Amino acid sequence: LSSMSRRLCCFWRQRGKVANSPTSKPKSQRSKRLHRSLKSALWLIWPLILWGGLIIIINAVGNSELKKITGPIALYNMINFLQIRYQRVCFTVQELLQAPDFATKTTYRRALRRRLDLLVIEWTAMLYGFGAVRDQNSPHFTLATTGLIHSPGDGVNILYYSNECFCERKEDCQPPESKYYEISHSGVDRMMKGFFAAVEELMVENMTMPMLTGPEYEYFWMLRPDIMGGLRALNEAYHKNVEDLYKSILQLHIVAFALTCVILLGYVLFILRPFMAQIHNETKRIAELLAQLPADVDVEGLVARALLPPGVLAKVLSTKGGGGPDPEAGNKPKPNDVDSDAGDDDMHTHVASKVAPGGMRMRRAGSGKGAGSFGGR
Repeated sequence: LSSMSRRLCCFWRQRGKVANSPTSKPKSQRSKRLHRSLKSALWLIWPLILWGGLIIIINAVGNSELKKITGPIALYNMINFLQIRYQRVCFTVQELLQAPDFATKTTYRRALRRRLDLLVIEWTAMLYGFGAVRDQNSPHFTLATTGLIHSPGDGVNILYYSNECFCERKEDCQPPESKYYEISHSGVDRMMKGFFAAVEELMVENMTMPMLTGPEYEYFWMLRPDIMGGLRALNEAYHKNVEDLYKSILQLHIVAFALTCVILLGYVLFILRPFMAQIHNETKRIAELLAQLPADVDVEGLVARALLPPGVLAKVLSTKGGGGPDPEAGNKPKPNDVDSDAGDDDMHTHVASKVAPGGMRMRRAGSGKGAGSFGGR
């Protein structure tokens, strides 16, 4: 089974073939030649190329998603600032109504004007983005390229179309018979516009003395839980929007990690292991063939001539001294190579060494009568 599985996994590798020389040459001058092939190299690297392409695509998608997150984060930051500025305006309104004399109230009216203007700017930038507040050059505004009404999420529904009570405690919601019921159930935008109008009335400088217990403070007191709940709902909606963007990018990296593990495991099981087993078998076969060669055959030179390019081959042979061994000189018959028996001419054997074209050495063993056979190692 293991042999069959290796064959199936290595179907792409053809059996080693040695091509003959062109037929135009005489038969005695033909030799075997090794043909180079890139099939093995391509089969080994194509999973890595696929993995690299997937990683590049996933990272490109993640990078594009990260570029989109600047606007939602800036919008989320504006909602937080809006909550803070709303609280400051409410605090200044209380200070104004509690002032004991007209001069002190005038001082608080000036402070209230500055804080209301900042709140209106924050509200406008949150709704329409930086395009509506071009005179503001703070990064807090410039990064908000898209306003809430043009951003995905539940912001538009909370601002304009929601008919529910936003109070954190439901017992604070306005009853149906209250004159503020319709305003509190018509979205955050209507409540904020009524809030701006109520603050503007307090800043009118006349001889009246608005008090904390008077009707001037009724709107602030009755709708404060609804406005705070609506702003909190906006905050939670866009906080979730920012978190969802980060989670989607995290999921992309998890997918990339999972694909890396799957590709690596498949590469080891179905490509690398069968390839290493095949290499082991071929190395064993080559070692057995080389072990059968005579001792005087320059095996290293034969392998170098068969595998190395001419330029590299020249350098390798030069490092061995004097351009490498001479294949002809290294195989000349020596006195010990001839074993003759004067008493029996028929058993006389002459052993000679011959270098075949193409660098493959052939040993010929023949009798004194000329009969012989060729064996290639």
